[in-house]
Amino acid sequence: DGDGDLDVYLVQGHDLVPGGVNTTYRDRLFRNDLRPDSGGGSTLHFTDVTEESGIAALGYGMGVATGDVDNDGDVDLYVTNWGPNQLWLNDGDGTFTDASRASGTDDAGWSTSAAFVDYDLDGWLDLYVTDYVDYTFANHKPCYALNTSPDYCGPRSFDPSRDRLYHNLGAGRFESVSPLAGSPMPPGPGLGVVAADFDGDGWPDIYVANDQAENFLWHNRHDGTFDDVALLS
Repeated sequence: DGDGDLDVYLVQGHDLVPGGVNTTYRDRLFRNDLRPDSGGGSTLHFTDVTEESGIAALGYGMGVATGDVDNDGDVDLYVTNWGPNQLWLNDGDGTFTDASRASGTDDAGWSTSAAFVDYDLDGWLDLYVTDYVDYTFANHKPCYALNTSPDYCGPRSFDPSRDRLYHNLGAGRFESVSPLAGSPMPPGPGLGVVAADFDGDGWPDIYVANDQAENFLWHNRHDGTFDDVALLS
């Protein structure tokens, strides 16, 4: 809400039932309402403002990224899910508008995390989304631990998905592009992503952590494309 106190957005999952609809669990938004104490300092106090915010995030949540994607001075939210992702635009009055479909960022795969980064330095925050594996109820398979008890399947049990790089076109629209010139994004079971200028050339690079696979280090070539230099680094 721009009051100088950091608020908290909690991403939640829910029961995975084929054909089921989640009506019990949802992401929560907590507003930071610092309270003065007797010692002249402040005491943390958070208020659940999910209902009044208008955020109806009922998906199987995995991660969240924050940034001002429309340059209106307010912090917006991008939530990654197993299922369609959601972009929530901050209206500046404590409420949010779901711009997922209109923005073109409602990736319907299994996305784990995301990072806002102005990779082309045009003044608009772009978006990198890590996708995990191609898992659905239709291709579910049984997996077992060493003691033969039922267990979660590892990422190598399924085909890895391709991450997505979205270029911010302004006016609330994004375009999916590949970081490689003339080549599609390579697949990888992505878990996390961080954007920073790793080589000090003034342009942001992107590092992606993959699960049981080689990580990606996307070096910014200053022309809208990247080189994967993870092995060389």
